[in-house]
Amino acid sequence: MKYLIDTDAGTCVPYTGGVLTFNNIADAMESCLGAKEWDETVKKIQKWFYGSFVKAAWCATGVSYFSMLAHKLTQTGQYENVDSMKEYMDSRGMLDCTKNYGGGAYIPKRGDIVFMSNKYSYLDCTHVGVVSEIDAHTGKVVVVSCNCDNMIKKKTYNYLTDKYVVAWGRID
Repeated sequence: MKYLIDTDAGTCVPYTGGVLTFNNIADAMESCLGAKEWDETVKKIQKWFYGSFVKAAWCATGVSYFSMLAHKLTQTGQYENVDSMKEYMDSRGMLDCTKNYGGGAYIPKRGDIVFMSNKYSYLDCTHVGVVSEIDAHTGKVVVVSCNCDNMIKKKTYNYLTDKYVVAWGRID
């Protein structure tokens, strides 16, 4: 399925004749790196999710929006809450914990979902993003996410040692 996208002035999402096609969620999100809270891009995400502009946390709504653009929304679900998205993916057999949370067998790939917790708890994930780059040997993962320091931004973590990185949502 292809999505026709409204091209409001000031948004960063590329427009090519009314149809957007991205290889994965990371490609879609990276097309908007640097978008800031509450610029036209973030307003567009919030309007898509809520039907109107709402100043609310937007990491999960952003992942939902970019999942839709990458034609992966049925895999991530459409959520404003990180744990709801995590539980949706888990209920579909698409979730793997990191080594620090009893998993470790799954090697994530570009475009997979990353669930994180500043409380270091599987039961209370507080942020969600998407794998941009991964090095399974060193544990380095570059995550692109919305509402990261109030913008769409990349950050690097070590998923082998950092308990902040909780689980992976596998995306086909």
